[in-house]
Amino acid sequence: MDINFEETQAEILSNPIYIKGVITTKRSYKGKGIDVAYLIGGKKYLLTTGVKTEFYKQYEVGDTVEIVYSKKKSQCCIVKA
Repeated sequence: MDINFEETQAEILSNPIYIKGVITTKRSYKGKGIDVAYLIGGKKYLLTTGVKTEFYKQYEVGDTVEIVYSKKKSQCCIVKA
């Protein structure tokens, strides 16, 4: 597991907030990935992340997914799978 991911996950789980985001892009070059737009306090954020094939097949652009982010660092987030 990547140390950055472990640190990010630890930060999020220490102060988790759950919100909804919208998938804006799906990518399949060298693995599966998505972009998810979400709003916090009127400010727009974009999460670019890799996803498992099952998740990729289940969701389409425009679908809503749950995002978990850190209360302290709103740019620190992951998709709740």
